[in-house]
Amino acid sequence: RGATYNARGDSPARGRAAPQRRPFPATARPAALRKAAPPIPPPAPHLAWRKAIPVKLEPDAPTGEARSLIAAACLAHLRGNEACLLARAHPEGAHQLRVALRRLRSILRLFADTFPARRKNFFTREGKWLLQRLSGARDWDVFLDEILRPVTDHHQNDAALRALRAEAERARDAAYVEAAAA
Repeated sequence: RGATYNARGDSPARGRAAPQRRPFPATARPAALRKAAPPIPPPAPHLAWRKAIPVKLEPDAPTGEARSLIAAACLAHLRGNEACLLARAHPEGAHQLRVALRRLRSILRLFADTFPARRKNFFTREGKWLLQRLSGARDWDVFLDEILRPVTDHHQNDAALRALRAEAERARDAAYVEAAAA
């Protein structure tokens, strides 16, 4: 038998972890969600980065359905770039993961009055924390690829620039370790 949950998602046995919820069958979802919500993809087997999937809302869609559709698209975007970031397959993976998180945080602000305060505060804190952990990897990617590379291409024999690049690559490696740990 499945457990019941209150509005905050707590199980009746407070203090213990709530049992895993089983996903609703597709037929149990509202029609707007069945036809428009993008599926959350498994981590990309080929480790490619992905851009966000556009969300198409019906003009008469209720606020809750609109929020759910947009959140599902953001989660699909996030999950679609997770493996790329973890494998360091492409610098764009880190960037797209951060874009997805910023969009999720925007949804929390836009629909703030439709979320229980406790959940909203939790996800706001967690999103901010995760963005901070990911920012170093993205910052070093930009520095190495967009700022330092053009300079080193013109000054290939400069030992100081080679040393700077090596140090920046070590810093980027450390930033990716922090991002992956988050």
